[in-house]
Amino acid sequence: MITSYLADRFGPRIITFFSFASSGLALLIMSTGVVPLIGMYALVAVVGFGSIGAQILLNGFVATYYDNETRASALGLTLGIGRIGAVLAISLGGVLVAAGYSTFINFAVWSLPAIVGMIAVSLVPRRKGVVGRQPLDLSHH
Repeated sequence: MITSYLADRFGPRIITFFSFASSGLALLIMSTGVVPLIGMYALVAVVGFGSIGAQILLNGFVATYYDNETRASALGLTLGIGRIGAVLAISLGGVLVAAGYSTFINFAVWSLPAIVGMIAVSLVPRRKGVVGRQPLDLSHH
């Protein structure tokens, strides 16, 4: 609810970007192995905000960015890419553990999708207004 409020106040682009950035940074900090257990719990919460929270924010961003004719397709594509990433992440996690990589690699590699998310959100062209979008009128309901 906090991120939704912030996205409404400051715009979904910057809050989604920050969500990805905080997740990536938290994963890098976790990879050092120097954080005490209570700090790790806090970092796990930040990673949750930055991963699951980013997907929810991204849905809102896509829904407000695209016009009525393409919105459903854009949301479907966004959700599909997210689900593919979730499935591949489980497989890659198993490969990393089986390969015996260090703790640093096992955590730091997961900051890469956050960087990709930051770049993707940054590259979406800014729009002055959405053509064909009419505000929802609830006054007669």
